[in-house]
This record gives sequence, structure tokens and C-alpha cells, in this order.
Amino acid sequence: MSNSHVLSVLIFVLGIVALAVVSLYIFTLYKCLKLINPKNRAIKPWTVWLLLIPFFGLLWNFFVIVQTAKSLHAENRERNLQMNKINEGRMVGIAYAGITAVCTFLPIKEQEIPLILASIFWIGYWIVLRQQIKVLQSPPPQIQA
Repeated sequence: MSNSHVLSVLIFVLGIVALAVVSLYIFTLYKCLKLINPKNRAIKPWTVWLLLIPFFGLLWNFFVIVQTAKSLHAENRERNLQMNKINEGRMVGIAYAGITAVCTFLPIKEQEIPLILASIFWIGYWIVLRQQIKVLQSPPPQIQA
């Protein structure tokens, strides 16, 4: 097997792994929005899958992050939940989306550090989303008589 063939297979496998990880992230967004009452949603849950569209997804990402935070705020008010870090999550998400978008205009040799930073913000945003999902899934507090 030639080196170029091995490299091609490796790139293909890494692409499949990356697509799987991104799909899990998008599913987390979808799940979060599905747990929000439809009247409190600023965005329909299925629209997060548009993030998979090349180039369009880079801009759509900003919209999804902002509208998800808006939806979480509305749900928080209606249910009187104690969701923490909605604003911080939005800012971390915007930082990840912004750095990722800027990287598309950088030469490949200059993308390493910004992409590492974007990955850190992305993971942070994903963690905040998971925390919000746990709050949304928890049973409502019992009213004592």
C-alpha cells in the first residue's frame, strides 16, 4: 500500500469521526430545543441540522447560538427554573463560532492555534448545553401546602 493511499484512508476515517462528533453536538442542540416549550422557542429544533451545510453553517452557527440562549431564557422565566450560565454559554458559543469562522480565511499553516482555542470554546459551550438539558429534564419542584 502506498503512502498516498494510507493518507487518503486516514483522512477519510478522520472525516467520518469528525462528522460523527459534530452530529452528536448538533443532536445535543436539537435535544435542548426539543425540551423547551414550543411557544418559548426562538428557533425550531430541526433547523440546527442546517449547521451541516458547508459555509452556510459557519454563519448559521451564530444564529443558532443566540436563538438557543433566547429560548432558554424564555423557558427559564416560564418554568421559574434555576438555569445558570445561559449568558456565559452564549458568549462562549459566540467565541467558538467567531474563531471558527475567522479560521476559514486564514492560511492552513496559521489555523492551528485558533482552531485549538475554538475547540476549547466549543467543548465549553457543549458542556453548558448538557447542563441546561439536565435542568430541563429535571422534575418540577413540588409545591408544599
